[in-house]
Amino acid sequence: MLHGEKIYLRPFRQDDLPLFADHANDIAFQSEFNFFGLRQQNSLEKQFQEDGLLSPQEGRLVVVTCESELVVGDVNYRQVRYGPGTASIAYNIGIGAIPSCVYRLSFSIGVNMC
Repeated sequence: MLHGEKIYLRPFRQDDLPLFADHANDIAFQSEFNFFGLRQQNSLEKQFQEDGLLSPQEGRLVVVTCESELVVGDVNYRQVRYGPGTASIAYNIGIGAIPSCVYRLSFSIGVNMC
């Protein structure tokens, strides 16, 4: 796990899947910045069974508040290449907040919502 002062990141667990799977095709939940097309209803479960949503090429971690153990979102990463060879590998990293938790997450990490 990766711990901060107010939030931490941990691998997905089986009991996290329904929350994120139920909203996989919900643009309001994903936002226009994190919606990359429609997904099969069970795609998250399949990927979880294959690699636990963690691999060198791509992965996802759950964002949890330290104080209340509330799941407030997820962080994902994806390997990209900017040229030939392994020296040109980098990672794109994104964070998604559960809409009902945006304020709580922004407060937890110190982001000004104004």
